[in-house]
This record gives sequence, structure tokens and C-alpha cells, in this order.
Amino acid sequence: MSTDPRHGAAAHSSQESVLMLRRLVEALPDEYQEAFGKCTTGDEVLKDLQDYGTAWNTRNRKLGTFIRVMKPFFTAMDVFVSCDPMHAATLWGALRVVIALGISFHEFLDKVTSGLEKMATEIEYLDELNSIFEKLERERYQEMEDTINEELNKRMMEGWLEQELKEKRDQMREELSVVAQTAIQKDYEQLAKSSPRTQVLLQDMFEEILQFLMGVFRIFYHPDGRSKSAMRVVAKTVWHPFRFDETISRMKELRERMNMEIVLLNLKLSKDAKDIAEASKLEAVAESARAKARGDKLDKSMSKLEQMAEKEARYTFLHRVREWLDPPSFADRYEDVASQCMEGTTSWLLEHTIFRSWLQDGTKVRGGSLWVRGNPGSGKSVLAASTIQELKGLGSSNPVCYFFFNSTQDIIPNTSSTAYRALLSQILQYRINDDQMRETLEFAMYFQSPGQKIASKKEINDLMELCLHSDDNISLVLDGLDECEDSRELVEKLRRLTDQPTTRLALFCRPTLTWLSKRISNLQIISIDLSNNDDIQHYLRQSLKDMKSEGLLSKSLDYKDVAKTLTRRADGMFLWARLMVTYLNSPALYPAQRTQAISEMDNPEGLEVMYERILRLIEGSNKAMHRLAGQSFLWLSYGKRPLIPAELESGLVPFDANSNEEEAWKLPEFEDVIVRACGGLVELSPKSIEFLGNTFRPLRFIHASVKEYFANSESTSKSGIIPPPPLIAHARLATMCLKYLTYRVPSQPLSGKLGNNVAPKDLWSAFPFSNYAMVRWTSHLVLTIQDSRYKEAKPELQVLFSTLKQFFTQPKVLMAYIEGCYTYGEAPNAGSLRLWAESSSSGISSKPEAEIRTTIVEFSHFLDKLESDWGRTLRNNPASIWEEVTAFTPSPLLPKHGGISVRSLVPAPYKRAGLSKEPINRLTQVTSDGLYHVTLGVYTSKKFERHDKKILADKLCEDKSFSRGWIIRYEISQLSDQQVVASLDIPLPEFDVWARLCETLLRGFIQIPISVSRDSRFFTVMKTLYHVKLEGNKLRYATHSLPIELDIFGNTERKSQGYRKSLEELTYKDFSRYYKDNLRRVSLYWIYLDDYGENLCYASQERAAPARLMVFKISVSSFSEVKLETTKVAERQFWAKGINLVYDDRDDKEFEMCFHPFLPVLVYAGAKGTYVWNFNTNISQKVGHGAADVAFLSCSETGESCILTPRGQRPEIIPIQSALAATGIPEEDLRPKLKDAKDAEQLVLSDGAMTASPDDDRLITKDWTLTQAMSGHGKPLTSSNMIVGPSGIIKHVSVVNSGLTTSLHLWNKDGRDESMILTRLPNSEGAASAKVSVIRSLSEEEPVQIIVDKSADTWSNITQSEPAVFPVMVERDIRSFSTQTTINGSSRNGHAALPGVAEVDIQSSFAQTSVDASLVAAGRSGEMPQTLPAASSMQDEGDLQNYMNWRDETLDETKNHGHKSQLKRFLRKMKCL
Repeated sequence: MSTDPRHGAAAHSSQESVLMLRRLVEALPDEYQEAFGKCTTGDEVLKDLQDYGTAWNTRNRKLGTFIRVMKPFFTAMDVFVSCDPMHAATLWGALRVVIALGISFHEFLDKVTSGLEKMATEIEYLDELNSIFEKLERERYQEMEDTINEELNKRMMEGWLEQELKEKRDQMREELSVVAQTAIQKDYEQLAKSSPRTQVLLQDMFEEILQFLMGVFRIFYHPDGRSKSAMRVVAKTVWHPFRFDETISRMKELRERMNMEIVLLNLKLSKDAKDIAEASKLEAVAESARAKARGDKLDKSMSKLEQMAEKEARYTFLHRVREWLDPPSFADRYEDVASQCMEGTTSWLLEHTIFRSWLQDGTKVRGGSLWVRGNPGSGKSVLAASTIQELKGLGSSNPVCYFFFNSTQDIIPNTSSTAYRALLSQILQYRINDDQMRETLEFAMYFQSPGQKIASKKEINDLMELCLHSDDNISLVLDGLDECEDSRELVEKLRRLTDQPTTRLALFCRPTLTWLSKRISNLQIISIDLSNNDDIQHYLRQSLKDMKSEGLLSKSLDYKDVAKTLTRRADGMFLWARLMVTYLNSPALYPAQRTQAISEMDNPEGLEVMYERILRLIEGSNKAMHRLAGQSFLWLSYGKRPLIPAELESGLVPFDANSNEEEAWKLPEFEDVIVRACGGLVELSPKSIEFLGNTFRPLRFIHASVKEYFANSESTSKSGIIPPPPLIAHARLATMCLKYLTYRVPSQPLSGKLGNNVAPKDLWSAFPFSNYAMVRWTSHLVLTIQDSRYKEAKPELQVLFSTLKQFFTQPKVLMAYIEGCYTYGEAPNAGSLRLWAESSSSGISSKPEAEIRTTIVEFSHFLDKLESDWGRTLRNNPASIWEEVTAFTPSPLLPKHGGISVRSLVPAPYKRAGLSKEPINRLTQVTSDGLYHVTLGVYTSKKFERHDKKILADKLCEDKSFSRGWIIRYEISQLSDQQVVASLDIPLPEFDVWARLCETLLRGFIQIPISVSRDSRFFTVMKTLYHVKLEGNKLRYATHSLPIELDIFGNTERKSQGYRKSLEELTYKDFSRYYKDNLRRVSLYWIYLDDYGENLCYASQERAAPARLMVFKISVSSFSEVKLETTKVAERQFWAKGINLVYDDRDDKEFEMCFHPFLPVLVYAGAKGTYVWNFNTNISQKVGHGAADVAFLSCSETGESCILTPRGQRPEIIPIQSALAATGIPEEDLRPKLKDAKDAEQLVLSDGAMTASPDDDRLITKDWTLTQAMSGHGKPLTSSNMIVGPSGIIKHVSVVNSGLTTSLHLWNKDGRDESMILTRLPNSEGAASAKVSVIRSLSEEEPVQIIVDKSADTWSNITQSEPAVFPVMVERDIRSFSTQTTINGSSRNGHAALPGVAEVDIQSSFAQTSVDASLVAAGRSGEMPQTLPAASSMQDEGDLQNYMNWRDETLDETKNHGHKSQLKRFLRKMKCL
């Protein structure tokens, strides 16, 4: 074994940990020692846990994952470390004891098992190490079999009988098995010596696992075996003193280093010289990485840097934890209440004997609980704020945490979980430097459910309890406990907290919680009753004095005596005093009325009497104030969020008022008016809220008791001031919202111009009530589902139904509603609509009601489809609902854009016995003349289509009958009407299908490579090339299998050892994918065809291996006999991404490539760069940077540049001409040249309908506007086209698909690129990879045809998938396009100005839009491609000279063929006619 000192140190450390762990177990009680000795394997651990029932299923699954990956771990330990069996037995026994210890702590045990599962993910890759062992064993046993076979062949030649041969075989196997085992053991020893670092890494991993288990032991027991108290155990579950995240971090670091060692071991075992060289390179890279790691470690040892890093980490952690805790805005409520405290008040509480006893000295806290109770309005919240200030004023650094429940608002939930989030956030602020607090939060955050961004209620509750079990003193103040929705649950938690001597608790609530004193022991109670009379009198005296000085009260009035009288009437309710002052300050009162109110009976009166008095005052006001108060009370009682005064003001404008009258309905100083109109029962919140980038002060009730009074009021007042019951109220509010949307919001594009977006704040500024009406009306609608008060609510429900009918019968209103919702960033609430419509009838039994309910259900399903297909697009560009969105996703309730139509080009399901209806992979494309559409599909057998989805991939590969009966369907149809011109069905060889299943079938997906040449004469399916020719209405074809061998066993090593097996004898395990070397590689490949059917490229990709390109020359030896041949020209390998340490289940394509338009050159791009490769000279040259994920790569028609489009980013133009010369291309060959007639041969129809365009492929136009580039004759526009202007200047035009948007671009060398949105695409499968072609319009009356073709899938789903969306044809009026200019990536467009309330007649907009209509809104430029100035590949003068030279040179060559070409073109046109 290795003599590496690091290995010795690691082994010694591991041995010490094993012994320490065993000694720790020996000190435990007998039952734990028995559990330790009982389980010596992982399977025994799981078996022993079966008695715990179904509740343990999840934990068993997690433990099973850990146990599964530990088996190959110990196998590797045996080979590299030769560890004692005690190591494994110790681990399994310790694991069983850990489970026994934590059996009473369910949440804790869940985290332990989750921790083991996460640890397992960091070592499961060790299967790869076991694959190496299996490879060595297979080689030795194969050598043994070869020796036996060789000896038996000799004996057979000597004439031995069959029985003698059998006996000889058995004898030799018994003898040679011992030799093979010895050889295998030597191989293991040699392998271990060759990688001493692997030994050290395995030891380090084992040490981390043992330390993890010992850390759990220390939570429950002292090192000497003494158990810890239950409370200390609970507190200890913060996992102090070790940090689990650090353990995982170290395991990840070890995994990265081990992965590199595994790759090196694989390469060391290879006999290939290239692999050895690559191993040397990787060894150098690894050594460099290790040197860098040592340098980094040295740098981190510098104390100053460590301090800076720690400080930065602390603040980053603080921010991350706050996001996870998601605390409410607790400080706002406290500051609001504290501001209401008048100087000189609340001192009675702070000096109270019980309060001082509870408070004590801040340094000698012994815990305890205080309950300050009082009736509604007695000033409990102000007293709570004063208590908080008193606690903070003690000068102690101990935390003072608080929370105020407040039922007058609906934004913050009044639950115990909300309070805990606020309290934890404050504790965190106090203890930001506390390591134990940090560890507690880190551990809790680490074990959240996947995808959960904030802590769950259970996690918050547990975390609160853990954080309070500490040695630090802490004070908690909770106000409004009676307003908590789960107050009993909260009190139960508080009861446990008060058992802590370091926790001090103060509760402020009503005396209605009579059970509170029974739940909390040693509770000290202070009843407010009349104790606050001095405070109330002080407040009244000051207020009356101010009113007298302002002339509101008689000068002869003795305000001190009046203050005493009013104090007696207040009966300890501070709120009553505030309301009385507000009432007396009302400008609607005469002085005599004020005097009368003061001199009424000198008896105490409740808040209800005060509320009735204020309501009578409101009833006596004018009609406008009366209406304003009633609406305010209604919205504040039942609104779904705080209402901003401007929203209420806008919502109160009569719906029949025109735009000129709207200002006449607005009140000056509306905020003050509404407070006066409501008699002081409503106020503006002192704290502003953020809304659409601005700050506002929302309206609210002055106290929670006001809302309770309205909710419990039995008043039959016909004045309409008191809000009605919930059913009537929500029906009324829903009606108001709908009428606002129907009559106030313009039924047109909200920006006033088709295609322009409106900014949310501008929309709200013009129509303030629009946000609430659009986003919240469905919330009110769903609350009008029939209840017991239906008869009383019937009139309101009838009005609501009539309003719904008006709303849903106006298409443009619905369009504006959808646009507005997405403008505000929310999708329309389809769920609430469907819930209401599908609920039981509201009693309005009529046919119209049934129809409107059916309509709403259909509309809700449409909204779901809209969100699924267009959600991302509409959030970025809400105005697109008026354009192609409804063309792709139509609804009978919405209008369609008159200038845009969408037609599906998806072929009908294939109806042939024994075959699947839909292909497993499909590719479509437009022919180069733009007249026909080609579809290539691979159809599976019916048996394969209907196979049980639970069948594993191995079973599908094992049963070859699943691969039988597959076919290829090649179909040509007319683009104009989709009439099939000709089709071809070709059976697929069973072996080819089966081999592909064996090579790539993975988790329900398979790769079936297909491709079609641009001229449609050639196509490929897997490794077979097909050449087709149309004769009459029939297609003839020839096939040729590419000379590429199956990659069996991953290399040729076994073949060189004499291994032989016929293709018929192969099983799926013979494929290299199941050989488990080279990181379980899956072999992917693609076939590329050039534009003229001259060359093809076989491009393959495997894990941890370079990509391979093989170029073949295509030749049609005799077209009349349809014979096809290929000749290999060149081969090249390159690293697209390098070696990954972690791979996904299915590999993505790591590179993209294309052929040069007229040179023997390939262009390929990956993460490491973009290259040109002359496959004639086999010289490659780098031309620029690459991309990690290349979406498209194409060459310009001039051949001087390539266009690289990274996925989701802007395309870039990369010049390649100088690099082409460096690969050996002569200068004279760099200029474009025409293909002769033979080379340019097309798939010719016998009737001449399908012909190649005889005209020059290049587009000649008068100017550079993209709108004009969309019209005229010529081939379809694709990813690369060339424009030649009247002066001969050449520029590029490209069709770019970004996945959600397809656009046309004109590239300029000055950094400007003019872009035009062709169409937006739904968020459907295949949209990102779709290839787009544009068939130009011949006149303004003819539409532009945009063909969105389906590209071949890299991975095809073998199960039934969703219906195909692509290919489709989008026909669009040429006048509906507009150009956007981007300079250095900045768009010139901004948000469109919002129109006034006057509607714009857009009926004609649907049929025709102006050419200069701006169809691209601000913020969408991010989706538009751009080119950098340095990336321009063309100089105008140079392009002109090249074009002129090319024209002169080709003129003589084509002169002799001129008359013949003209005649051919004439005949083709006649046949087309």
C-alpha cells in the first residue's frame, strides 16, 4: 500500500474516530449498546426500522439512499485503504443508535435523515470507481476464458470427445479462477499505488461521516455517558458545536477532487496513446488546480482578509435569512401607535406595583408574564408602546421584541406564525454576531422543501422555540392578542416559553380571553378599568383648551370641569375621548350642538353610543358627504387591500359621466374631505405604503372596534351608511369594479396605439381605480356564491348578473381587461371565475344565466391557456394581446387582428395499421423555392407506442420486438393549401432501431437523429442517407448506410483480445453505455447536410470525451439507377466544453456547426470558441469566442462571416475570411461563385411545379428599409440572406428566433441594427429551436407568410406528449410591420404616452395599421439581436468590388448557356401555370 504520509495521517485519524465513536457507544445505556451491536450492515438497519409503520416511509427512503451509496464507498475503501471490517460495522451500528436517540424528536430526526440523504448525493458518484473495479475483473476473467478456449480448441483438433472437453473446461476454470483472483488483487494493489490521493480522499470522506454521527451523539449525551436534560437536548438541536453546512461544503470539495482522480484513473487504464497524452494534460491541470488551492488556502490565512470576508458573509447571511423568514412590517405599527402617545400619559402603568415587580432590574431578570387587559378603546396599544420604550430604556443590550396584531388591515395575516416571523427577525438583529444563533438559522434554512423560498409555519414555530432556549435575557411584548386568528395555539406556545427563567413576556389584550390565566402559570394581571382616567382627563383638558382658543367653544366654558365630566362618561375608554374630540371639531356642528353634546347625561356611555351619535351626524350632512361616507365604510369593511384615496375618488365618479365631466366630480383636498365626511371614524394611515413606484397613505378605520361595530350592527337605517351583509356587499363591490372596467377604462389598446405598451404607473395615473378593479373584482365575485341570505341579496345579485352580461359581451372590453391585468403584472384570476360559474345556481333561474355561466367557464379555460402559452410574453409586452396572441390562441369572446392570421401546418395523424398516430421525431422545412413544404417523421410500432410506461429502459432494450415495425415517412405538400403532392414510407431496419434504443434510451427519452438538405433531395435518419427523386406523383429513393461502426464496449481493446460476437448475438449490455466506463456515457450524434447535397458531416458527442466530426463526400453514381455512395474525406476531434464533473440525466448538445456556402469548410462553435475547419487540408483556425449554449450558427451568403446566436442572447457577426485564408483557401476562391446546373439540381416535379428559382438568390432593393425587404420576388428569407442595393452595397438580412419572438434584422457596420418583429410565438415545446422562413409579399395586397418550422428534437419523448404546435404559417399584412433601430444595444423607443379618456376608433386598426406604427414597446429591446461594431464582417466598398468582380467573371461562363437557361425558365413557368 501507499507510503504517502498524508494517507497515513488520514488513516490514523479515521481509526481514532472509529475507536472514539465505539467508546462513546459503550458508555450509553444497555438498550443503545444492543442496537449498536445488532446492525452491522445497512440492510439490517432498514429491516430493523420496518416496525415503525408508514410514517417512516419517507425517512426509510432517505436512509435507503444513504445506505445504497455507502456500499460502493466501502468497496472502494477495501481496495484503496484495506480498512478493517470494524469501520463499516461501526458506522451502521452508530446510525441505528442515532435513530434510537432521536425517536422522540420527529422534526429533528427528519433533519438527520435529510442530512444523510444530502450527504449521499455528494458521494454517489463513487459508482464510477466501482466501474473501474468491474472493468479490471472483466478483463482478467476474459483472459481466463480466452486461455480456456484456446486450450480447448487445441484439444478439439486432437480429437477429444465432448465430455472430455467439458471436464477439461471445468478443471481449467477451477484452476485459473484462483490465478484470476490473484491477478485481480494485484491489479487492485497497482491501482491503489498509482493514485495515493484517492486513498487520502476516501479516508477524509469517512472521517466527515463519522464526525457527523458523533456530533449527533453529543447532542444527547456527555462523553462519559451521562445523559443531558430534555430541555438542553431541545436547545442542543441547533447542532452546536459543529456546522452541517461546513460538512457538506467539505464533502463537495472532496467530490470535485475525487471526480478528477476517477477521470485520471480511467485514462491511465487506457492503452490509447492519445488518452495517455490527455491523461498527462489532465494531470498537469489537476496539479495546477492543487497548487492554486494551496495558494488560496494561504491567502485565506491572512487575518485581515478573513475578517473582511466574515463581515461580508455576516451581512449577506443577514439579508438571506430575512428573506427566508419573510417578516411583516412590524415596526410601522409600533411607530404609528407610539406617535399617538401624548406626553404625560401612561405613567400610571409604568409606576404600577405589579408592573415594577414584573420589570425588576434588567440585569436580574427571573422571567415572568404580565397581562394588561382592558376593554376596546382603553388605550392598550399605546400602553404596549410605552412598555417597549421603558424596556429599551433600561440600558441593557438584551433583546426587546414586539408585535402588534391589527385586524383593521388585511395585508398582514393576524396569525401566530406572522408574529413569530417578526420576533425572529428582531432576535436576529440583536444576535447577528452570535455563532449559535447563526448555526440555528443556517441549519433550519438548509433543510427546506425543494423550491420553498420562505420558512414554513412548522419551521418558524420550532425555530422560535429553539432560539428562546438560550442564556440571554429576552423580553417579548405582544399587543392585540385577542385579534390573533389562532390565539389558543399562540398561547400554548407562549406557555412553554414562560417556563424559561430568561424570558419576560407582556401581553396586552381584551379581558375576553378568560382562559389565558389558566394556560399561563404565575401570570400577573393588571386591569386598566379606570386606571387611565388621569390620562384621559389630561388629553381632554388639552384638546378642549385648544378648541376654546379656536372659537369652537364658548369663552365662558370651564374646560377643566368639562374635561372631568367627559372623563366620567368615557368610562376608561380612551378611544371614546378621541372620538368625542373629533365629533366636537366637526365643522357641521353649530356651537349649540357642541354645548348640547357636552351637557348630555353625566353617565358613562359605551363606544356604540358614540358611534351612533357620529352616524347621526353623517346622516345630517349633505348628499355628497353622505354618499362618500357610505362608500368609504363599504370599501374599508370588505375591500381586499388598503384603498388609496385617489382610487376611491376615481371609483366614485358616475359611470355615465363623459371625459369632460370627470374633473367636475373630483373634490379638492379629497383626503381631508373624506376624513371629515366619515366623522372621524376613518383616518389616513400615518405610515405610507409603496405602490407602483410611489408612496401613498391608505385609508383605515380609526380603531378595530369600528369595523366590529359595522359587522355586528343590526341597524335598519335606510341611509346606506352602514355597510350591508357580506353577500350584498361583495355583489355591490364586484358590480362597481365591472362597471368601471366596462364604462371607464377605454375598450382599446391602453396606450392608445396598437403595439405600444403603457407603463403601469401611467395607466394607474389616468385610471386610478383600474388596478383594484382589474386585479380584485374576481375576489369579490367568488364571495357572492349563494348563502343563507340569498333572498335579501337577490336585487343586488340581479344587478351583478346584468353587469356580467354586459362585460362579457364586449370583446374589446375583455381585451383591455386582459392587457391591464398583465400590465399590472398579474394574470387574470381564472380560478375564481370558474369557481363562481361552476357553483350551484344563485337562484336566478333563467336561460341567460346559464349561458353567461357557460361563457365564463369557457373564458376561464381560455385564460388558463393564455397564461400557459403567452404568460411570459404578456408580462413583458401586454399590448401583444391585440396582435398575434389571439391569432395563435383564439377565443370566440375576443376579436382577432385583421392583419394577422395563423394556420397550422401540422400533418394529420397517420392512420396506418400497426403504427403510431404521431411520430416520435419530426422535422419540417420549406423548400428553397418557397412553394412546397417537406415533412420527415419517424413513426414507431403500435406495440412500442402502447408499452407500459412503467417498463424500465433495460426491458425495452432487452425485448427486440419493441424495435420492429418502425417506418420513415417523407412527405411533400403544397404550401398554399397543404395538399400532399407525394409521400414515401420506408421501413426502418429493426437492428438500427434497437441499437439506438440501447445507445440512448434514458428516463423515457431517446435520440433519433434526422435531417433534410436545403434542396430537399437528401435526408438522413440515424446513420442512413436517403436520396429521393420525384417521377410523376411517385418518389424514388436510394439509400446508403454511413460506414460508422457501433461503439460497443467503448473501445477496441476486447476485440484485440480475440472477443467475437455476431450482431444477432449482441445484447443491450454489450453497448458501451452499459459498460460503465467513461462516466456512463451516452452516445449522441447528428447529421448535417450542405446546401447542395455534396457533403455531409457526422457529428458525435459523448461524456468526458472530445466531440468528433467526420465529413463524407456524397456522390450519385447513376441517378437513373438511383445509386448512392459516400466517401470519407476527413475527421476531426475537439473539446466543446471540457470534462464536466457533474452531468444531468440527459446531455444537452454542446456545440453547433454549419457548412460554408461554397467552400470545403465547416464552421463549428462551442464553449471554447468558434472555429473554421478546412476539411480538405484538415487545418482548423479559431475565429472568435464561442458560447456555452449555442442556439443557431450559420454562414453568410457571401461566405465572409458567420452568425453566432447564443441561446437567449443577441446574435453576433464573426468575420472568418482571414481565417479561411489561413486554412489554405486560395484568395481567388474566397469570392462567391455560382453552382453549375448539375450542382444546383433540385427535386423536380414532372409537372414543373416544384422548381428552383432561376433568378439570382440575392435580393435587389432600392433602399435599406426592412419593410421593403419583405416584398418582391426571390427565395424565402432565412437565417442568412444578402441584400444588394442599387449602388452595389451588400449587407446582411437575418431571420432570428429568440424563442418567444421572431424578428428580421438588417446589419450595419456602424453598430446599428434595424430590427422588425415578425411574430411572437407561444411558450410551446419546440418554439426555442424552431426555424423560421419568410416568404415575401409580391404586392401590398398579398400578406407576408412567416413559416415557423419544427426542428428535429435532440431528445424525443417515448410517451404520449402534448399535441404539436409547430409547424405553423403566420400570414401578416405587410403594412402592419414597423422597424426598430438599436444603437449599441439601446432602443430608441420609449413607453407610449397614455391617451385621454376619449376612445380611438380602432375598428380599422384590425384591418389595417399604418406603416410607421410602433409595434415594439420599451423594454422589449432586450429580446432583439444586436451586433457590436467590432463584429461587422463587411466593408461596403470591399463588398461592392467583390460583387462586381464576381459578376464579371461569371458573365462569360454563363453566356453560352444563356438561351438554354431562358428556355428552361419559360417552360417551368408555363408548367406552373
